[in-house]
Amino acid sequence: MGKKGTDIRSSHHAGGGSKQGLGIRKFYTDLDTQHYLRLLVTILFSFITTAILLYPEKFQMGSFPLSALGRKLTPSGLQNIYSRIVFDAGMLLCGYTMYLLARYYARRQPVPDAPVYVFLSYLSSAGFILMAVPCDVPEVRFLHSVGSGFVVGGHFFMASIRLIAVRMHMKGWLFWLLLSILACCVLFYAMLWFFGIPYHPLFQKPAFAAIIYVELHGSSLSRFRGEREVSRSLLFRQLH
Repeated sequence: MGKKGTDIRSSHHAGGGSKQGLGIRKFYTDLDTQHYLRLLVTILFSFITTAILLYPEKFQMGSFPLSALGRKLTPSGLQNIYSRIVFDAGMLLCGYTMYLLARYYARRQPVPDAPVYVFLSYLSSAGFILMAVPCDVPEVRFLHSVGSGFVVGGHFFMASIRLIAVRMHMKGWLFWLLLSILACCVLFYAMLWFFGIPYHPLFQKPAFAAIIYVELHGSSLSRFRGEREVSRSLLFRQLH
């Protein structure tokens, strides 16, 4: 951001008094969310990739859902020990990351609809933890399904709300394109999963990719919006 960005940051830290600092912080919206989301994506990618490499047979991305990495037995009956350990560890770390994000929203209240994000982040955190339950054990399979629903539903609504919140900073066609891609990918996958249609694992990955991309894109725009509001607030104070 150059000299202007430096002025913003220095004014934010130094301020012209406690009242001015508080006023600027009020506009500095939601700057840390994208760091939690990037950490979440990094954990998911690294642990799932490692679990796929440790899977005792060739992992069919088009035929197997990602939750199959946490099965006790593979479809051919092989013991799935190491892949399951890595997958479960990744789910627990993701759950803890979303718990930290929920605490961040609860403490800082960085956006007006922070309570909604708190609820959805806690929902996602519980969902990731429940997804560590193996999906091939009939007695606890229901818990795994509930966890999957919490994760997909929580992040779908968070991505949608965030996208709508930064709509004014996007071109109209881009907003509708991203919202359409998100809704079509996730809702179509959810319909296939709910009715038990065998092709649902194939559409699981595009649905997850759409959620991740829209959520990260929305958080980046939210940070841009926050920095621009700070710049406008400082300029207004200098002129008046």
